Amino acid sequence: MSSAMPGFFKLPLEERITRLSKLFDLTDEDIEAMKTLESQLTLSSADSMIENCVGRHISPIGVATNFIIDGKEVVIPYVTEEPSVIAAASLGAKLARPSGGFKTACGSNVCSGQVAFLAPSSSPEHLSQLKSLSKQILDVANSTMPSMVERTGGAHKLDIFQSETESGNILVVELHVKVGDSMGANAVTQACEKIKDFVRKELDFEPLMAILSNMAEKRIVYATAKWHIKDLTTNEYDGYDVANRIIIATNFAKANKHRAATHRKGIMNGVIAVVTATGNDTRAVESAIHSYASLESSNQALTTYRIDDNQDLVGEIWIPVPVGIVGGSINRNAAVKTWRKMMKVETADDLAKTIAAVGLAQNFAALRALVTQGISAGHMKLHSRNIACEAGAEGKEIDIVAEKLVSSGAISVSHAKTVLHQLRCQLT
Repeated sequence: MSSAMPGFFKLPLEERITRLSKLFDLTDEDIEAMKTLESQLTLSSADSMIENCVGRHISPIGVATNFIIDGKEVVIPYVTEEPSVIAAASLGAKLARPSGGFKTACGSNVCSGQVAFLAPSSSPEHLSQLKSLSKQILDVANSTMPSMVERTGGAHKLDIFQSETESGNILVVELHVKVGDSMGANAVTQACEKIKDFVRKELDFEPLMAILSNMAEKRIVYATAKWHIKDLTTNEYDGYDVANRIIIATNFAKANKHRAATHRKGIMNGVIAVVTATGNDTRAVESAIHSYASLESSNQALTTYRIDDNQDLVGEIWIPVPVGIVGGSINRNAAVKTWRKMMKVETADDLAKTIAAVGLAQNFAALRALVTQGISAGHMKLHSRNIACEAGAEGKEIDIVAEKLVSSGAISVSHAKTVLHQLRCQLT
């Protein structure tokens, strides 16, 4: 099986689904889950998930092709409303194929939480009292997660310290839990709340809060890929110039926070699309990645590029990816299981590595476009289809109107309506 599917984007929608079905031995239930909103998430299930539910939100799901990750051919689901994102990632992955695609490595699946207490005074004895309870605190935490303890080891480490704030000193118990294939948020928060009650009872310290931390610096995932410089050539620039311009653009993002914000947004276009498709918490991943990028010791661009001795462009990315494949509401959507099947994801580590590779592919493709033809050329060509739809085009009209918009250089709803009117007049 190869994830390289030339011409896949040209196929009618039903033929794309049929192609995927044959590639991945999808069942009728899998296909139904892909196509039908009711199969993915019933209204009653949606109502049980959130407060004040009044319906379900629909977003397009597409697949990025050409990915090889750690030697495996992978087709990757994207939930996104933004045109050109999937095409860009597929191109980035395609250009990396001759070098073997993406190689990845994963850190620990550790989720941390904090229990904060109002310090009675600045006396160091209160900190000592907390530290003296370390073993009992770990025991209390693990009592809330017996199955996790059995599978992964559960809570295994504490950091106990004092934090100075404008409002006075805060005593902090920081809990670290091996969460395995779960994201871990609920389990860690529940453990922290038990610790809060235990310490209040034992030491009579006034608790302030107990909650997980979304700073997931222990869940760093690394991905790297190589692109042959000769494959980067465009009509305007030779491959070496393109590679060097990508390096310069990345160094600009490392040095300038305004550019870094947009540089990272390009990474997140792919990351969040896959996080959404796999039923994970997009806000947790966004928070973790941007918090990590803001650390003084971190590269705020998250990626780096260089030309190696073989004259290949080498790209690297380091990002925290706090995701899971079990727990919470991850499997409430039937389509999530289908997407994981297509991605060959069996563990949370597999998923995290895939997401890191996607982030690098997305970043490379965005930079390549930016430093050559610019973003608008490719993006607006695909965006023109959305404009055609907004103007009222249907079926085959959409592509005809979109092509005329691009050729005219005037991509707007008002112009699309004019083009559509002219088209329909010609057909009557």
